[in-house]
Amino acid sequence: MQKHSIAHAGLMALILSAGAWPAAAQAPQGLPPTAAILMRFDTDGDMTITRAEMEAGVRADFAAADLDHNNCLNANETRLENENRLRREGGQATPAKDWNVDGCVNLQEFAGAVRSYFTFVDKTKDGTVTMTELRGPSMPMPVFVEPTPKGNREPGPAAAEAPPSIRY
Repeated sequence: MQKHSIAHAGLMALILSAGAWPAAAQAPQGLPPTAAILMRFDTDGDMTITRAEMEAGVRADFAAADLDHNNCLNANETRLENENRLRREGGQATPAKDWNVDGCVNLQEFAGAVRSYFTFVDKTKDGTVTMTELRGPSMPMPVFVEPTPKGNREPGPAAAEAPPSIRY
């Protein structure tokens, strides 16, 4: 009977997760695909992700993946979670892995990639990731090129080849 209830719970989790919006659909246009990993945790819709929002989302994901509620994902739960991540995040998915090889994926291992990405993207280290921070180096801001004033150049061929100054 217990096998039946665990299988039923797994099926329900799979059905519920299949109806969720893909993370990429929630990311605003102009952001790199990796931004979708964090954007799905923006629960208040203010286009910023706080550390608290990210932590709450990761803990909810872990609770949903932990079908037998023992704070440990076994091999089958880990496989189901990785299939869910691949479906939700596509090529940006990072698999849950039992890094310390103890037969259990705990919350620390489960959340490692998302927490690391949040810390990496939070350039101001204020515990909030903004759209500007999510743009990252892969999506640079437009560069304004300001020509060098002609009066500041030395005469001669080298001055004619001097590049314009660049401001960001």
